[in-house]
Amino acid sequence: LILISIFLRYRFPFKEVFKLGVVTLLGFVMMIAPIMMATAKNPTDLSYQREQFLIFPEGQNLEMRWTRTSTPAEAVKKNIVNGITTFNNKIHDQGYIYPNYGHGFVDPLTGGLIWFGLVFLLFKPQKKPSDILAITGFLILWFMLSFLITKSPHYTRLLIVLPFVAYLDLEALRTIGEAVTHLLKKLIPKFT
Repeated sequence: LILISIFLRYRFPFKEVFKLGVVTLLGFVMMIAPIMMATAKNPTDLSYQREQFLIFPEGQNLEMRWTRTSTPAEAVKKNIVNGITTFNNKIHDQGYIYPNYGHGFVDPLTGGLIWFGLVFLLFKPQKKPSDILAITGFLILWFMLSFLITKSPHYTRLLIVLPFVAYLDLEALRTIGEAVTHLLKKLIPKFT
């Protein structure tokens, strides 16, 4: 919403974005309140939850065991590298649910198209709200899963990124298709 109010302020006045922000905040509070109340009533054991985040010592210790490294810094660094390269590396699912040996979270073609689509959308002069949602949704989730969450790449956790990956890939394919059509029209004047 903040980025939409910055990039699309001509289409969405501040008052409208503010209303959407209030609704979003209300939804967040309604979602998180029961969890917070349950945790406050029974705060006995949060070790599993703390193991899932690299910001806690429990998470760093889990990552050390998981990556077979000797220091928390090495473990965090390895997790970040695995997370950042998750779409183009050959590291399989660290949750061991979806063994996808030989390439990363997506196939190599899709992995390449993600970056082309992202670059195209970043430099696109007229961004639609869906473009901004795709850029921010993809980058925020990708960075969170790489820098904050343990066991990267964990394919089950990455499923939330797939709609944004699909959007970026489709934008890349659309852009490539338009460029090829434009080139063919120049090279072959009868091409319509």
